[in-house]
Amino acid sequence: MASVFASRCIGIFCFSIAIVMGLFGSTGSVKETSGAFSRLPSPICKIVRDEWGETAKEQKGEGMLCLFALLGMVPLWLSRRKGFSPREVLRVCTESWRRLCNDPSGTDVFQALTDSLVNELGLSSAVLVQWDETGEAKILGLAPCCEGQGNLLSLPFSGESMVAALPAEGQILEGEALKGWLRRLLPIQQRLPLDSLEGSGWLAPLTFNHRPLGAMLLVRRHPFLPQEIPLMEQLCQQVAMMLVMAQRRLKHPSDDSFPDRLQRRFLQLLREVEQAESVEAKTWSVLQAALEGLGVTRVCLWRLNRRSERLYCTLVVGRAGLENFGKGWLVRSFEGCAHYLATLERERCLVVPDVRNDERVAELRSVLGERVIAFAAAPVRIGGNIVAILECEVEHLRHWTAEERMFLTELADLLTRLWLEDQRQHRERYLETLSNIALQLLAVTEWQGAVPAILADLGSVLKVDIGFIAQGLKEGEETTLTPLYCFSAGGEHPSEKLERFLRSCLNAQVFSALEQGQEVTLTVSALTDEQKAYWQGLSWQSMLLLPLWVESRFWGVLGFIQTRYERFWSDMDITVLRVASALLGSAIERQLALERQLEQERQFRDLFENAVIGVYRSTPEGHFLMANRTLAHINGYDTVDELMALHIPDQIYADPEDRRRFQRLMEEQGFVADFRYPIKRKDGSIGWVAKWARAVRDATGQVRYYEGFVLDITEQVLLAQRLQGLQEIAHNLVARLDLESILTIAVQGLSHLYPERAVVIWQHLPEQQGYLTAKANEAGQEWLQGVGQKVGSVLPRHPFHPLEQRLRQGETVTIDAAADPILSERGNWGRFRAAFLKGLGTVDQFWGILIVLQEQKPFADHDLTFLNSFCDYLSIAIRNATLFQQLQQAYQELQAMQERVMEQERLRALGQMASGIAHDINNALVPIQGFAELLLEHDDPTVQNAAQVIFKAARDITTVVQRMREFYRPRTKEEPLEPLDLNALCQDALAMTRPRWHNIPQERGVVIEPRLELREDLPPVVGIPNEVRQAIVNLILNAADAMPQGGTLTLRTYKAEREGRLWAVVEVSDTGIGMDEETRRRAIEPFFTTKGEGGSGLGLSVVYGTMQRHEGLLEIESEPGKGTTVRLWFPSKKAAMEMATVGKVPPMRLLVIDDEPFVREMVASLLQRDGHWVSTAPDGEQGIAIFEKALKGGEPFDVVITDLGMPQKDGFAVARAIKALSPFTPILLLSGWGFRLQGEEMRSLIDEVLAKPATHQQLRRALYNLWRRRHASEGNSD
Repeated sequence: MASVFASRCIGIFCFSIAIVMGLFGSTGSVKETSGAFSRLPSPICKIVRDEWGETAKEQKGEGMLCLFALLGMVPLWLSRRKGFSPREVLRVCTESWRRLCNDPSGTDVFQALTDSLVNELGLSSAVLVQWDETGEAKILGLAPCCEGQGNLLSLPFSGESMVAALPAEGQILEGEALKGWLRRLLPIQQRLPLDSLEGSGWLAPLTFNHRPLGAMLLVRRHPFLPQEIPLMEQLCQQVAMMLVMAQRRLKHPSDDSFPDRLQRRFLQLLREVEQAESVEAKTWSVLQAALEGLGVTRVCLWRLNRRSERLYCTLVVGRAGLENFGKGWLVRSFEGCAHYLATLERERCLVVPDVRNDERVAELRSVLGERVIAFAAAPVRIGGNIVAILECEVEHLRHWTAEERMFLTELADLLTRLWLEDQRQHRERYLETLSNIALQLLAVTEWQGAVPAILADLGSVLKVDIGFIAQGLKEGEETTLTPLYCFSAGGEHPSEKLERFLRSCLNAQVFSALEQGQEVTLTVSALTDEQKAYWQGLSWQSMLLLPLWVESRFWGVLGFIQTRYERFWSDMDITVLRVASALLGSAIERQLALERQLEQERQFRDLFENAVIGVYRSTPEGHFLMANRTLAHINGYDTVDELMALHIPDQIYADPEDRRRFQRLMEEQGFVADFRYPIKRKDGSIGWVAKWARAVRDATGQVRYYEGFVLDITEQVLLAQRLQGLQEIAHNLVARLDLESILTIAVQGLSHLYPERAVVIWQHLPEQQGYLTAKANEAGQEWLQGVGQKVGSVLPRHPFHPLEQRLRQGETVTIDAAADPILSERGNWGRFRAAFLKGLGTVDQFWGILIVLQEQKPFADHDLTFLNSFCDYLSIAIRNATLFQQLQQAYQELQAMQERVMEQERLRALGQMASGIAHDINNALVPIQGFAELLLEHDDPTVQNAAQVIFKAARDITTVVQRMREFYRPRTKEEPLEPLDLNALCQDALAMTRPRWHNIPQERGVVIEPRLELREDLPPVVGIPNEVRQAIVNLILNAADAMPQGGTLTLRTYKAEREGRLWAVVEVSDTGIGMDEETRRRAIEPFFTTKGEGGSGLGLSVVYGTMQRHEGLLEIESEPGKGTTVRLWFPSKKAAMEMATVGKVPPMRLLVIDDEPFVREMVASLLQRDGHWVSTAPDGEQGIAIFEKALKGGEPFDVVITDLGMPQKDGFAVARAIKALSPFTPILLLSGWGFRLQGEEMRSLIDEVLAKPATHQQLRRALYNLWRRRHASEGNSD
């Protein structure tokens, strides 16, 4: 009772939580609720539907509501029981048999039986009627029996009509049908309270060997439960046997026949069963009674496992030696004995005098063996299904009597009652266990804390040896199970072998069943020989795996292992374990949902409260609805409550016009971004903020509130005012290398930016352990006098202790100078009330201290930021000056190395940036260059000259883009070098830059006079004309920029000897402003410029890169006010390769593949002008198809010209496909990316590469080279 009461309390508690969560909402989803509902076992689902309604899945509650509702259902369902138990029925029958043995006449036995049914089974009425062969009937028992009705039991009456109307089997009666049968069974109705006998009735005939003996009617106020029907049927069979025995005793009082001995043995068995403690002992007593009462050779009990479709022999009494059994006696399959099982479904007892001639047991002959001759079997049924078979075997012919059949049937029915009672007891234990599980899962915040106790409880109630929980992990396409928690009844730790088993011995079929929500039972008898050997090594006999579902997904398994014997898991076991699995899964799901919710809440809370920006929501009228601490601090308030009390237009905005402008923007566009305005702080100071906000409107379009975030930009605004001064000071500091000038600039700069503040610099003297007052401004000197010091004086040792250590570590120290106990000893602080102290130098090389004093309160944050940056620059300058002398030589070497590294890295960066646009620029240049080449053949000289300029400019653009992309790459051997005409290149460069040095200056009234001094006796040099021309152009442009007031621009060429070698020199001079030494030294650094935003800093670096690739030299001579001269030194050298003229190429069939239409058509036009037959394709796939079609048609292409970068199939893919179809067809690759062949595979696929935009001459030369190589190879093959 206590456990039932506790279970109901748990259920009520869980339902209360579910109701509250239904009212106030929860965190799950309807989909998750439906999934959790459907995963419960069908009995639980039915109870939920009965208690909750069919629309449970559609209720407003979410996932957590379903969880607590289900938790409440489990104990309530398992604890509710309005009927009687098998144990109570067995007790009533046992007591009645005992009375019958003591009272042979049976006069009072049946009345006592009906009284017991009413008193012990909770019935409202019980009627027992008997009739004989003549149809005469009489009432043997009636309860409750009213006063004056005792004589009714002896009055006979006609029972023929009742026999005819009696149903063939027991049935439920209600209402008028029940009252009608009461009138038939009780003819003197005027003396019986029929109106009080309302409710549900159960009427059943009493028969023996198909002979009617009587009827019994049981009445109860509430309906009979389905599980009580089998118990009432067995009760009726017992009563029928009592009637038969009572009739026999009346006819033969002194007869001690065999049937009587069977009944006495049955009564003795009932006493033994009542005294036995375990169901196993009771079952053994039943088999022993069958062995002794029937005198058979052996009695076997076979259990049916419908999941595995097998029968297992679980208990044998008698001659049980293995030699007495046939082959395969331990296990039978359903398929191997299907006819035998079908026969048992129809009969309550099967008797076979001779198994050798009976087809009903033909399937068992090989199983029973040669010794078994006679055979009998009675099925044990629970709920109408056969769950076991009680078999008796005899080694001689045997004719079975009706009493023996009845005795064997009663034994099978007794097993049913015993097992039902055991199930009821198990149900109570399961109820208590599940109640404990529900309590434990509700009591803990983390389900892992309850798992050990849950596994121990389940292991104890199930009497299993090992229990575990394993989580499923996806590894690719496979799922593996990893044990998390393990319980062992023997105290051992099987985790290692369990993990090894779960990882290696479960196949895909097992995981498929688990992922479909099915339980999996593994038994050693159903395994292969190899698997049996493995299991025997583990000492395991049976395993049960139940899936754990979390958030509608397979999460893991709840498993149990039996090591002592092979376990047969009952439906009740599996149902309860499914409930436990659902509870665990729901607890895991609840914890995951709670963790996600808490994490989301924490993240939002942290985001809102700890945001580095101010977050707010306010009304259009100007009142805050919500705000965070950051916004309060921005406005100078300590708490949010202070800020919330403010009226925004009057107490926040410094200028009311800003508020009106803000509201106007919100009305017009609904949002503002980077809205900057000044604010009034609590202390009266002015701050600056930037706001991002939006207007939230209701359904009518009216603004409900504003929400957004605010950034404090006060420091940015104030720092911007000092930024230019700081940059100038920093530049001057870093540019000086003498300590005196550095300190002077530092003090003067700070005095200019902070005119009312005292600035003092002390230099640390390590030898004296003191400080030299090195520098101070006027206010600082005044303060020093007040403390008894002056510039040049030395402070005693450790004057700043204990602040010195903090300053040495680079920490910024701000103090109230008037209250400082250390510095106040120096004398009168005067008007100064706050001090800023910062160490100068580094942690390893401490140089001194800078102090700034002010009259105001402590320094503002923006002042601290500025002063810290200033000290950093000053520390760098001091360190540079201090180390300059001893590190000068090393510094120069390091500087040279750094310049080279910087040069390479910056050039590499520029080349990588330029490579992204090189392809598009090159494609765009294809038609420009192509049409220029076509125009070169025009008859008009003017057109030809213009075309020549266009063509050269296009080639120069190509070269510039390519060199910008390839600054970091030295020239390769594959790049062709041509003879250079330096004089012509100078003339071209001057003509191309004419707008810059002539037209533009003239618009400003400035004249730049060009001069050409070109020598004709220059030694031969080679190089890349486009690069050299562009270098000269850059020098001319720099010279023009250096003469804003006009001047003379001179281009000069001449030869000279240097280091025993002949050189050709190009010299570009101007009479402009010139450069100082520092500027001249850094002139070739990439991105270094003196032109401000108008300069890129790449001009001289490009020239330097060009000379490096040409193995030349670059010299720069310049002085401020005297102009600049730049010399390009080219070594005398002949062309490395012979520039052979392009020979005639016979007309060829060419295929041009390019995704850019204008590129494709331009290349085709140029090739068609040379007499070639050209086909084009817009992409790689169509090009391959055209080539394959031509090849199959016997008209193959002589050369395939393809672009590199194309959609779907690029140039490499096209080359592979073409070479696969025709290995000897040449491939000419056009690329705007500056591609070069690398690797053997590329060289085998690509025969020639041209960079876009390719000239007509380059196309001709490439085709000529391909034709010549192919012609040469064909000649060699011949």
